[in-house]
Amino acid sequence: MSASASLHRSMELQLEVLRELRRALQRSERAESRPLGPRGPCDAERRVLTIAQRARASILSRLLEILGELLSLEKELLSAEPRRRTDSLRLKDSIELKNISLRLAFRDLGSQCHRDLKELRDCLKCIVVSLVSSQNDQNHKLCLLTEKLRQIITTFPDF
Repeated sequence: MSASASLHRSMELQLEVLRELRRALQRSERAESRPLGPRGPCDAERRVLTIAQRARASILSRLLEILGELLSLEKELLSAEPRRRTDSLRLKDSIELKNISLRLAFRDLGSQCHRDLKELRDCLKCIVVSLVSSQNDQNHKLCLLTEKLRQIITTFPDF
């Protein structure tokens, strides 16, 4: 397996980890909105999310969307230039993305999660910036993909 294929596979695995985390967040929100009573959960079982936790869940959802867009653009790039060796995604960034995703998957939406979300945002930004600069350095003809990458940079949530 080539280095670019290995890195791309790693990003797909990270997307799956983040999707699983998002499903867990959605289950928590559904449990919170269940009616109380004989058929619903009692107060002790019901988990109420704070405003900060809801904000973190929203940020995580946005970062998940960005990662999906990034994967889509990377696939387009690989299919448009199959012979070109793509070193745009560095192994260090991929490993960092994996570690952050794993930490997020095993934490609740507390303050540590906030720090991990910032790290996830910064890691994804670094990957997008690396892709943009590699496209600029290569001076290739895929201007549309480069423009899409630049648009992704502007959509990162602020903390």
